[in-house]
Amino acid sequence: MRRYWITACLSVAALAAPLTVFAADPQQPAATSAPSVQNIDFSAETLPNGLRVIYAPLHQAPVVQVRVLYHVGSRDERPDHQGFAHMFEHMMFRGSKHVPPEEHMRLVDEVGGICNAFTSFDQTVYHDTVPSEDLEMCLYLEADRMSSFKVTDQIYQIERKVVAQEWMLQQNRAFGNLWTDLYKNVFTANSYQWTPIGNMQQLLAAPAADLQEFFNTYYVPNNAVLVIAGDVDVPAAKKMVQKYFGWIPEGGAVPHPNSAEPPQTQSRAVTSPDRLARLTAVIRAYHIPAYKSDD
Repeated sequence: MRRYWITACLSVAALAAPLTVFAADPQQPAATSAPSVQNIDFSAETLPNGLRVIYAPLHQAPVVQVRVLYHVGSRDERPDHQGFAHMFEHMMFRGSKHVPPEEHMRLVDEVGGICNAFTSFDQTVYHDTVPSEDLEMCLYLEADRMSSFKVTDQIYQIERKVVAQEWMLQQNRAFGNLWTDLYKNVFTANSYQWTPIGNMQQLLAAPAADLQEFFNTYYVPNNAVLVIAGDVDVPAAKKMVQKYFGWIPEGGAVPHPNSAEPPQTQSRAVTSPDRLARLTAVIRAYHIPAYKSDD
């Protein structure tokens, strides 16, 4: 049996930076060219219900992307409800009040667009990229599931099987649990101890009502950012946003766990067996200053 090593010294932070795009100057030789900076002019507004909206017009191509970022991820889950945010990444394509199951993807596909979603520790993001003239359709689709999605036993059971397949793929490849083992040893107090994919035993035990409560708490306008980028007429887009999102009621106060991680005073080393590994893997992780720090 081969083993891989995880040396967890410390981890996770982000850097804030201006919204810029770097492009190489095609007139300069590759070896000496310096990147030029193109500032993206964007505007933002916050609706009365707390939804923050960012408009970023980019007219290089006749396409637009609608992105809804909810400030909810695996860090917002209870220790006995690991995987709830990831479940919604899947379930919210299963229809809402006015959109039948799988209709969202079908409508976007029919106009030659693409849509998908992803879940991380701090966010769940849904995105649609379509021709510019189909912007209103995407806003309607995203607003409908924000305002009316319901967790049913049927939806939960169907998508839980999909998540179980993802989990099984992770279990059955070399180093599949590498990051899981890393995070549960890097952190000792806060909810970054577990990864977004979740805990299948807990998902099997949790009733649909618990997931609905999670949705009602976190998938609300005042916990979301709507980004519209691309070939967009901003005044027209603002009217659409007001039409489809402006009426949605503001949610209650949104709780976000903030368990302080105690300082780490010495290195920690963990050895974790992997029956599928053919080589030894080593990971070293370091805690760095928080993203709000001057450093």
